[in-house]
Amino acid sequence: MLAKIWNEEKTKILKNKIIWKLDHYWIKIKTLYSWSRFGLTDGQWDHSFILKTIQHKLKLMEKNFRSRNCLSMECEKDADNMNFVITLIDKYLNFDYFEESLKEFNETFPGYDWDFEWKEREDGYSELINKDTPEQSEMIHKAIKESYKNQREDLNTIFDFTRDHIEEWWD
Repeated sequence: MLAKIWNEEKTKILKNKIIWKLDHYWIKIKTLYSWSRFGLTDGQWDHSFILKTIQHKLKLMEKNFRSRNCLSMECEKDADNMNFVITLIDKYLNFDYFEESLKEFNETFPGYDWDFEWKEREDGYSELINKDTPEQSEMIHKAIKESYKNQREDLNTIFDFTRDHIEEWWD
């Protein structure tokens, strides 16, 4: 009788191990597929791909942290923190910082003509004609500096926040 119970328990343990291994390998196959599709978008010249790679990894981790598989006591908080970085990377990659910085300029000079004028030089080269007033030039330069500063701040936040939390993001 005891041997029968023992054999049944061993069989259950073995079945659970097999099921766990199959589930584990299925997850690995899905992850490999996800990364292979993602890798096809890589360009060796594209610095933004570094951020896209971090974002892709964090999306996979966030999904895991929000699933039933998460063993950490802080799953939701960690997933929310990952989502914060994911969202900020998305903003960094897709937000038009320059356009945002031009709001004051566009209000001051509605209908401004952004077309460039070129003048042919004697040496065969062309020269860009600055048709802006000093006030316009100053505001455009200010907008360029502001957009760069804002973009840089977001990039610093991405890496600072990640650095400060990455060691918490394990399950």
